[in-house]
Amino acid sequence: MLKKINNNKILIISHYADIDGMGSIILGKYYFKEFDYLLADNNHDFDLETDIDYHNYDTIYICDLGFNDKNLKYCLDHQDLALKIKNFDHHESEVEKNKYPFVNEVITWDGHLTSATELFYNYLLTLPNSDFLNSLFFQKLVEAIRRQDTWTFEETNNTLGPDLATLHAFLGAESFIDLLSSLDYTKDFYLPKEYLDIINKQNQDKEMAVKNYLEKSRLIEYQNYKIAVSIGEKYRSTVGHELMLKYPEASFALIINFYRMTCSLRINNDNYDLGLVAQEFEPTGGGHKRAAGFRIDELSIPKINEIITKYLEALKTGD
Repeated sequence: MLKKINNNKILIISHYADIDGMGSIILGKYYFKEFDYLLADNNHDFDLETDIDYHNYDTIYICDLGFNDKNLKYCLDHQDLALKIKNFDHHESEVEKNKYPFVNEVITWDGHLTSATELFYNYLLTLPNSDFLNSLFFQKLVEAIRRQDTWTFEETNNTLGPDLATLHAFLGAESFIDLLSSLDYTKDFYLPKEYLDIINKQNQDKEMAVKNYLEKSRLIEYQNYKIAVSIGEKYRSTVGHELMLKYPEASFALIINFYRMTCSLRINNDNYDLGLVAQEFEPTGGGHKRAAGFRIDELSIPKINEIITKYLEALKTGD
C-alpha cells in the first residue's frame, strides 16, 4: 500500500495494480493539484476504518475499487462517512451493490465498456474551472487507459495504452504518477523520447518473458473447466490473451503469481463471466467478465493446490 497524506481535505483511494487504478491520481494531479491519496494493492487491501481518519476529509473519492464486506458495513454504520464518498468503478461483479447510495458501479458509458478513469474524468468535467480538461491531451490519455483496461486496444492501431502499461510496470507507481502528471497538457499527448526508448526495450524483454511463460503453460481439466495454466509474475493480461490463442479449447486462462499470492483469470470470449468464476475460487474475488482475479489464501489454496498438482503432472508427461 502507498500513502501520501499531507492533511489535505480531499482523499483519493485507488490502487497501483494497473494504469486504470493510476488514472484517477494522475487526473487529480492536474485538477486538484493538492490532495491526499492511498493506493491499495488490490480490491481488498484497504480498510476504511484503520487506514484513514475519514473525519479529516471533506470528500473521499474511491476509484476502480469496490467495497468488500467490512468496508461496506463500516460505511453503513457511519453515515457521515458515506456522505463524503464518491465512487467510480466498473466491475460487473460489484453491480449488485449499487443498491447502496455510496456505491457507483457503471459498466458501459456512451455505448462502450468504460473504465474508472473515464468515469472520474467525466465527473471532473462537471466541476468548476475544468474546461482545460476537455482537450486532446486528456481525451487521448483517458481513452488509451480505457482501451487498455477493457482490452479493446486491438480494435485500433494505437499502442498508447499498452505503452503506458509497459511504462507503469517499469517505473513503478510513484515515478509513473510523477511523469504523467508533469507533461504539457496544452499540447497533444506524447511521451518523451527517452521513455519511448525504455518502452521499446521493455517490449523486447516482455516478448521473451511471455514466450517463456507460454512454453511452460499447460492445459488441465479441473471440475467442469478446461484451464490454460501458467505461472508468472508479469504481463498477466498479455499472457492470458496468448494462452487463449494457444489453447482455443480452454474455458479460460489462469495465471498464478506466487510472489503476490494472487491469481488472474483471462478469456477472449463471453462463454464465462470471470468475475463470477473468481468468486468460485475465493469469495472476495471478482472483476470483469473477461478479466478477474482472486487471492491465494486459506479459502482458495486447496483448489489451487489441486490445479498445481495437475499442472506439474502435465509438465512431467509433456502433455
